[in-house]
Amino acid sequence: MVPAVATLAVVVALRWVVDGDRCKVTTAAFAIALTAAIGLAAATIAPAHYLTVTCDAISIAQVGTLAIGGFGLAALATLSRLNSVAGRMIAAGGLAVLLAAFVGLEAPQCVGGPFAQLDPRLADLWLASVGEARNVFSMMRDLPQQMPAYFGIPLAALVLGVIRCRRETGQQRWNWIACTAVQAAFALFSVWEIKGASYANALGAALVPAALLQMLSAPGVGLSYFGVPRVALLVMLLLNPVALLALGSGAAHAFGAAAVSTQRVVAAGDTGTCQRAADYTPLATLPRGRVLAFIDSGPFILMQTKHAVLAGPYHRDQDGNIAMLDIFLGAPDDAKALMAARGIDYVAFCPGAPERYNYVARAPASLVAALSRGDVPNFLERIPLDGTDLAVYRVRP
Repeated sequence: MVPAVATLAVVVALRWVVDGDRCKVTTAAFAIALTAAIGLAAATIAPAHYLTVTCDAISIAQVGTLAIGGFGLAALATLSRLNSVAGRMIAAGGLAVLLAAFVGLEAPQCVGGPFAQLDPRLADLWLASVGEARNVFSMMRDLPQQMPAYFGIPLAALVLGVIRCRRETGQQRWNWIACTAVQAAFALFSVWEIKGASYANALGAALVPAALLQMLSAPGVGLSYFGVPRVALLVMLLLNPVALLALGSGAAHAFGAAAVSTQRVVAAGDTGTCQRAADYTPLATLPRGRVLAFIDSGPFILMQTKHAVLAGPYHRDQDGNIAMLDIFLGAPDDAKALMAARGIDYVAFCPGAPERYNYVARAPASLVAALSRGDVPNFLERIPLDGTDLAVYRVRP
């Protein structure tokens, strides 16, 4: 939510620069409320970690930034001497410089986002393949049929929002500027990480009908339903995820023959990808131990068995996830020693997992590549288990 909060703060500050005394009370109220909210969130931090910077959770970096910005904007809004646009602009610029200096000195690593501290190998081999962490260019390449469903409503909301910003006046204009600016922030965020599209769609679901209802007045009795014009209803029916997904799928089928991709795209949930909880239930029959498995398998093993795992889809588990990569992507001759060092008892290998394709492409001479070919090293013993797509091995002493 950082993009939304930051965008709203900028819009509120900009309105104060332009309107001055007419909005100083609401500007100060917004700034103080924002600071109070972050103060309540800071109460969840243990005293021992007050000065610890984390980019993926509330810490001194976020608390300090909002405290400086909130108190600073509230103080500026109440200064009577700032009675000109130029003076308020200089003051707001000074506050922005102060904020930039704080972030640059206190938490420069967080400028790259919440995952900036993630090991580059994990970012490349795991995070880049997580559906919600994809960028828009990856989506266009692998899943173009889903683009209308992800971006149809947000783009319509942006267009309609800009139109309302131009046509409205006074406070209503600032209301639309704030909403449209946040919509634009989420849309830009979606280009970098597709997860932002869910926020953009949530806000767009309110902005689109609101804009349509203001733009299209009901022409007369019989031509509207519950006060909603037919044209507006038609647009709303077309701009919904189901219709947009059908549009994208139809376009993909229509143009698929002319643009056939030679790259195989395997998605979690496809047949044989070991994404059913039942695939891991047979592991519960084995004596308790530590299992070497892919990142996506970790939660299923923890849920269905009493075994421990190295890896899981948790970005703070860097040590375990990197250890898994070192073993699977290393040469088979080195794997036994690495497994012994980590106390590995079993290997749960999923031949159809999306991760497997990424790892084999990166390291064709690795343990994961050997298991993919059926070349099982002599320090692994296959354990026959029914009812699962997993290939499970016991590590020989």
